[in-house]
Amino acid sequence: RNAAAVGLDKLAGSGVLYHGLELLGSGAILTSLILAAVAACIIDRAYQRAAGFALAGAVMTFMGFMHSESIGLGHNPATALAYLTMAAGLYGYARVAVPASDLSLAAQPQLRSSV
Repeated sequence: RNAAAVGLDKLAGSGVLYHGLELLGSGAILTSLILAAVAACIIDRAYQRAAGFALAGAVMTFMGFMHSESIGLGHNPATALAYLTMAAGLYGYARVAVPASDLSLAAQPQLRSSV
């Protein structure tokens, strides 16, 4: 049986958010690659690169390669806007964040010269 046969209202009443699962399932491989790349870049403090991956996610979502049942422009603009917002936030944070190399130097104690 599929979701249409059961009824989306019955699924929602049971706590199953089928529409959300449907959006994530459409283009799941690309979605997982993009979200994993964004997460890895954030962990590595490479915020500008993470913004680039989020921007790629916005473009692919707008074109229908991710979060859509068919390829075409503008099938899911709300999700594309969410990726675009994430890209803008990450890019903005990259502009003000302290580089990881400066953090590692700041954590080391300064040696005093005895001369």
